[in-house]
Amino acid sequence: TANAKKDPSCKVCNISVGR
Repeated sequence: TANAKKDPSCKVCNISVGR
């Protein structure tokens, strides 16, 4: 999600979302 990209706490989610 776009929020995950802004959320440093969800940096792991960023990898899941594809960066």
